[in-house]
Amino acid sequence: MASARVYLLSLGLLCGPCIATAAAYCRLTTEMPKSTEACSTAGVGLAWQRSCVSYSLVKRTDPLPLFEAIRDVTDTSFRTWNRVTCGGEPLGLQLGQTEQLGQCEVPEYNKSSANANTIIFVQDWEERELPPDAFGLTLVWHNPESGEIYDADMQINETLGTLAVCRGSCARGEVDLQNVITHEAGHFLGLGHSTVSSATMASRATVGEVKKRDLDPDDIAGLCAIYRDYAETVCEAEDFTPDRGFSPVCKPAPQGGDAQSDGCRVATTSVGRTLPDAMLGAGVLLIMWRSRKRRR
Repeated sequence: MASARVYLLSLGLLCGPCIATAAAYCRLTTEMPKSTEACSTAGVGLAWQRSCVSYSLVKRTDPLPLFEAIRDVTDTSFRTWNRVTCGGEPLGLQLGQTEQLGQCEVPEYNKSSANANTIIFVQDWEERELPPDAFGLTLVWHNPESGEIYDADMQINETLGTLAVCRGSCARGEVDLQNVITHEAGHFLGLGHSTVSSATMASRATVGEVKKRDLDPDDIAGLCAIYRDYAETVCEAEDFTPDRGFSPVCKPAPQGGDAQSDGCRVATTSVGRTLPDAMLGAGVLLIMWRSRKRRR
C-alpha cells in the first residue's frame, strides 16, 4: 500500500486530513486534504473496527516526572475520551494501557506479525527531522479502502519545554503531558483538527496550557460521529491483544537495510508555541488493562 505523510505548518488555522461536516470537528480520512488548511471531503473516515484497543508507554530516560505519574496521567487522558456518552449511551469502545512497556523507540506497523500502539518520548526530535514546533506527532496506519485503523503511535517532543504533570497550572517553561496526550489521543481515535479554538482538537496551544485536558462539545460530537453505532462492550484483558499478537519490540530489520513499516499511514501534527501533533513483534503475551486490574 502507498505511504502518505502530512506535516502541517506552524502558521494559520491548521486541520489534519478530515471529513468536512456541519460541525467544526474533522475526521481523518483515507484521502489527504487539498491543502494544509482544508479538511478533506473525499475518502473514507478512519476508525478502529475492534472494540478493545490497547496503548503502551515506552519508558523515558529522564527520571522526572516519575514514570508511575506518567502512567497515571496517560490513563487519565485516554479515559477522558472513553467516558464520552453518545445520546446517553456509553461509548462502544474500550481503551486500556498495557502493563508491559514498549521497547521500540520508532513508530512502525508490522502487517505480518505482532505490534503495539506506542507512546514514545523523543529527545532527538530535530535529528529525526520532525516538525520543529510540534509538541507531538501521531502516526495512524490504516486500510486505504475501508478506513480501518490498524495501529497508531504517538511521539512526544521532549525539546519544547520541561515535560511535567502539572497540578492545576504549570510552572514557567513546563509542558503539561495531560494536555498534549489528550489531544494526541483524539488523533489516535481518528479525529483531525477542529476549527473551534476551545476544543481539545484545536491545532494550537501554548507552553504551559492545560485547557485541552477537558473535552469541548465539538470534540464529543466528533467522537460520536465515528463510534456512535458501536455496541457497548465489556473487554477482558486478552481482548486488548492486537489482531496478530502483542510485541513490545521493533520489527526486525531486513538483511542489508533498515526496518520498514508496512501499510498506509497518515501523520497529523498540531503546531506548538502559540501545539503540535502529529502505528503492531512476536509471541503471545497477555496485555493487562491497568485500570481494570486496579479495580479488581
